[in-house]
Amino acid sequence: DDDRQKGGSFSQRGRRDGAPKTPPEDAPTGLLVDYLKKHKVLVFEGQDDLGQNEAFEHLARHIGQHFDLLAPFYEKMKRAVATGKTTRVDIESYSEQERSAAVQLGTLLYRHGMLKDFYYHRSPKKQLRVIPNKDGEIQQFLTGGWLEIYVVWLLSRRLRARMSPAKYQVMFNVKGTLPDEREFESDLMACIDGRLLWLECKT
Repeated sequence: DDDRQKGGSFSQRGRRDGAPKTPPEDAPTGLLVDYLKKHKVLVFEGQDDLGQNEAFEHLARHIGQHFDLLAPFYEKMKRAVATGKTTRVDIESYSEQERSAAVQLGTLLYRHGMLKDFYYHRSPKKQLRVIPNKDGEIQQFLTGGWLEIYVVWLLSRRLRARMSPAKYQVMFNVKGTLPDEREFESDLMACIDGRLLWLECKT
């Protein structure tokens, strides 16, 4: 879905033929949904449970918390995953910490089945060989979805430390319709103590 990969957006096509005029029975509920409904914005889809995929949450937190060291390797791995092609990443010029972080991430991704295979070649040059997994959900996670999960985790953790869960709701991958019936998508939305937060995440 090209629109989804670009992050949040407003559909320029108006309402799709056959799209529901009211949210389905399994649509999300809660503080955020109620807030939006008061402003005539309807939510059809959205997630508020990071625990649905513990591997994704664990890896998103790892990438986010170590991104200062992982950035050089991540950018090259991201291109490999997006194209689905086996890639050799030259890490000869990396600092020792960057090299160690890259090897650790590649190993973690391989163990979780996110990469088809991963090799560390130490000679003649230090290189990492990345063989992508062509599963669509994994590709979406590795090319940017991890950032949404990391931001949701970070925001939720900070909110829990500051206020009662009854005062906020955080949701990601939100889809619905605006008052004029145009469709919208959002990476992350939250209702916090009666105020709306809308975030878009880009890698």
